[in-house]
Amino acid sequence: MGIPSIYQYVSPLFSMPDAISSNVTPGVTDMTSAIQSQVDSGSKLIVLAPVDYLISDSIRINRDDITISGAGARIVSTTELSGALIEIGAGSDVENITVDGVSLVGNGNNSGGIKIGSFSNYAAFVHLNKVRITGLTGNASYGIGLYRCQEVDIEKCYVIGNFYNYYRPDGGSCTSTCIHGVSGYVGHAIDKCVYLVGITSDLRFRNIVFESNRKEVIYCNTTNTVGRNVLQIRDCYFEDNGPEEGSLPNIFVTSRPEVSIYNRQRVHITDCFWGTIKNNAQASVELDYVFGSSITNNTHINIGLGVLITENSDVLQENNK
Repeated sequence: MGIPSIYQYVSPLFSMPDAISSNVTPGVTDMTSAIQSQVDSGSKLIVLAPVDYLISDSIRINRDDITISGAGARIVSTTELSGALIEIGAGSDVENITVDGVSLVGNGNNSGGIKIGSFSNYAAFVHLNKVRITGLTGNASYGIGLYRCQEVDIEKCYVIGNFYNYYRPDGGSCTSTCIHGVSGYVGHAIDKCVYLVGITSDLRFRNIVFESNRKEVIYCNTTNTVGRNVLQIRDCYFEDNGPEEGSLPNIFVTSRPEVSIYNRQRVHITDCFWGTIKNNAQASVELDYVFGSSITNNTHINIGLGVLITENSDVLQENNK
């Protein structure tokens, strides 16, 4: 039986165009041009077989309606790239992009794993499902970068061992983004696990395990004085995060003092569970200059120094154990 024409396989295991079948030595043969040509070709679905695909430059998705799928497939970078391993919307506005089941393995010379949007272009209706991202260990590199983006669904992804696992830079806006999934795992970040600098309107973490991150799990300190972040953390598990010594909290959210009260950060932490922390000098949560926020129905949240809230903040606390 022939392969349906709507499927474009980037793999040596199937009959396909010569440019694609060149992955004769998986993990050694440079497959950058072959994969990029399929992305640019108009194919709706690109299926990767469960082998390694070595790349020497970023894979750039600059058109709508593309799915890259491949359980067991690994896109691997061993050299310095000009950008992230996969860049969605780096050169033009894009919508309806899915990456499913693919693993990305970077190195200390790469800036990021997956970059969603850019400072100039937006990416909308992006779905990452069961994606594993690791190895982005260079200073200020990230697993997933949330640039100018909206309606982003990050489901059951495993983001581990990067300098920042998630990074939101200052510039543009990031709206309606949900990071969730019962098997979602975000751990072992070298620095901050989730580092939020730019405006993030409605960013949600649900059913995520945060484990063994060296500094803050979620650090939110936007430099913008006009917009505000709305951050929701629900049904998440926190285990063994923070430094061996020092007082960095697991969750830190603040606004600039000069920001008007209605533009201050808002954070809602609900139904979460704290297992252990690195040392008793840590707080589970520290909030400063936040408004209209809540901490409710959490278990063991008072571990270590517990919850620290400054007098500059408006936070409802109830039913925490």
